[in-house]
Amino acid sequence: MTRNPILRDVVALAALVLIGVGIPLVLVVKAQGVGLPHNDDWVYMLGATNLYRSGAISMPGHSAAAVGQLILAQPLLHLANGNPWAFTAFGLGMTALGIAATYLLARAFLGLAGAVLVALLVIAFPGFERQAATFMTDGPAFALEMLSLLLGVVWLRSGRWAAFAGSMVIALIGVAIREFAVIVPGAVLGISLVRPPTGTRRGVVVAGVLTALGIVAVLLASRTPPPAGASVGFKPDAARILWLSATLTTFAAVLLPAILLAVGRHLRVLNPIQFVVSLAVVMIALAVAGVGPLIGNTWTATGTLGRQVLSGIRPLVGNAIFWSMSENLAVLAAVLGLALVLAWAYAVFGGTRTIGTLWRRGLEAAQTPTAVLALFILGYGAALAVANWRMPVFDRDLYPMVPAGAIILVRAAGPVRWLGRAQVATYAALGWLAVSAAMMATNSFGYDAARWRAGEAAVAAGYAASTVDAGYEWVGFHASPRPANAPGLPGLTGYDNALLSAMPCALVSNSALALPHYTLIHTDTAAYREFLVIGPRERLYLYGLTDPRCPPPAGR
Repeated sequence: MTRNPILRDVVALAALVLIGVGIPLVLVVKAQGVGLPHNDDWVYMLGATNLYRSGAISMPGHSAAAVGQLILAQPLLHLANGNPWAFTAFGLGMTALGIAATYLLARAFLGLAGAVLVALLVIAFPGFERQAATFMTDGPAFALEMLSLLLGVVWLRSGRWAAFAGSMVIALIGVAIREFAVIVPGAVLGISLVRPPTGTRRGVVVAGVLTALGIVAVLLASRTPPPAGASVGFKPDAARILWLSATLTTFAAVLLPAILLAVGRHLRVLNPIQFVVSLAVVMIALAVAGVGPLIGNTWTATGTLGRQVLSGIRPLVGNAIFWSMSENLAVLAAVLGLALVLAWAYAVFGGTRTIGTLWRRGLEAAQTPTAVLALFILGYGAALAVANWRMPVFDRDLYPMVPAGAIILVRAAGPVRWLGRAQVATYAALGWLAVSAAMMATNSFGYDAARWRAGEAAVAAGYAASTVDAGYEWVGFHASPRPANAPGLPGLTGYDNALLSAMPCALVSNSALALPHYTLIHTDTAAYREFLVIGPRERLYLYGLTDPRCPPPAGR
């Protein structure tokens, strides 16, 4: 690689963006899925389209602070004349911004090789590449959080108020997309109060008050409660706090390459007792929670979104041996990561006997260069724990924590070389993540497009789109507002019960079903391939409801 340091950074950053954006672009085009909804983004697509057409914000779904994204997407929608390819382009563009901000943030703390590794961990997070080509809020919020955090680091190092203002403004835009973005200004302001770059806390306090007022204003302005009966929601459940064990295990799994680097560097100072305690804590926590090591949603054994988005039994992606290995690696990562945390805590706080000493050492820890990243992780983790009471936390919620955690670990490991025996385990772990990411992305792009095509086939057969269940996204995108207290639809999916307002006359399924009054119309034996272009051909089944209110099933 060239010896010019700036050119080396440009080449590295361009390569990372090409990988992170180019791969999902090729896959979504190959799957013919450009502009098709994925997961919850049908809510935001409808909201952005309504804003484009009427100039008024109307989001008929189950989200709160997403108005910022609807507004940001308007220039692209106008450029596309309302064509839904704008939503895919927006997602890819924000993904590029997120990767660039992640690399530059890591570069502020690490050498080139270390920064590349941090960015690759984000790209290799299984499910991230699939999210890149969607209109989901996770990617845009992640991009703005990383950019805000980057400017916050510049502020803490230079004392430039322009950097501080930029960090806070970008964070406010992020809050208008996802509320979790509020953690960035909280971390930056928290460290600024401990060690104010300008030498005085007065300006920081005033700026903090103004930022807090701005956050409150943005939250109040961006909340759009869904209409009654049009929401797929979750009931508050305090027992879900136990699921956080799997959330932390998943977080550790994505950081495994960086964890192995840090463990290799500090193996001699790690106490065997720390490993034993870590193993016991992780195993007991998972056993009590009664969940697997991977919390799921975008990274599951049955593919992205698992079996939640279509009737029937979805086949396993890959094989059981691979998934057993993946779960074991996730547990290993959690044990090693917790051992490192215990070792750090002992080194910083060990031997303290008074609260005053504990407080003083905590303030000393806040003086370290990576203190803002550690505070961001703690704040974000606390926010996830609180949110988990209201609704489940998913693996995609962890995106913003990955760069911060990876930077701390890689920095603790010392300089990273491109080649060397010390990096073998790191590259092997990175390869495992990359393979997992490729499996999730290729399978999901093919599966999602196939489900949508099955819905179009049902419409071509004479069924109204609003009476077809071709998956969660289809039902949500085509459903009309559901009347309050409407009766449930027994025997069908939860999203049918929540979203469908018309009789479900046509039903697409992953597997053969035995439902009363439903007749098999067609079996597509080659609906999609397991990994888009290779792998077994998977089936989808189309059923028709025998009911006077529905067209007669074909052949009857």
